Amino acid sequence: KDGKAEWQPYEAKAEQGVRIVPLDKIFGGNNRAAYMKAVIRSDKAQAVLFEAGSDDGIKVWLNGGVIHANNAMRPLKPAEDTFKGKLNVGDNVLLCKIIQHTGGWAACVRIRSADGGDALGVSVAGVSE
Repeated sequence: KDGKAEWQPYEAKAEQGVRIVPLDKIFGGNNRAAYMKAVIRSDKAQAVLFEAGSDDGIKVWLNGGVIHANNAMRPLKPAEDTFKGKLNVGDNVLLCKIIQHTGGWAACVRIRSADGGDALGVSVAGVSE
């Protein structure tokens, strides 16, 4: 509101093995956007594969650079979008903008190894201002 943003911690609960952030339950409303931010810690520099689902559009930054954008109008489907990124050693900032048109509003992101397996040496540290 009024050009000001306030970060609020949120821990998504697993739903059928996927952690979904229900933005419609947190914020509600139509024709708006919300940002999700997490710090990803990696014990080595490595290429990774991201799997994201969003209702509706999504734009993703990793360490300040855009790595994905899909201005879609769709229901949430986990892993509908896949895209590559490169993690640095230590902390990496992942920022997602989720656009809401009408109806449902939610998102999820999963980090995989570059070949689609489990990402090793990677953890999510949480929100960092």
